[in-house]
Amino acid sequence: MLINHHARYRHNEEYTRGYNAGFEASQQDKKEGTTEHQTLSSDESAQHTRYYLRGYKEGYRDGMNR
Repeated sequence: MLINHHARYRHNEEYTRGYNAGFEASQQDKKEGTTEHQTLSSDESAQHTRYYLRGYKEGYRDGMNR
């Protein structure tokens, strides 16, 4: 569920996976009224590419702003 202003990354599979994960996390946080999943832990961050991390961050932000 990429929003149009992120279209330049839509071809990047890692970005899309991160975006979707971030969006899902934001929806969970909205239900719980927290920001617990706003960022990944350093261990989780080390396991992913920069495209995934950028996608996660932007997906989370878009999900919270919906």
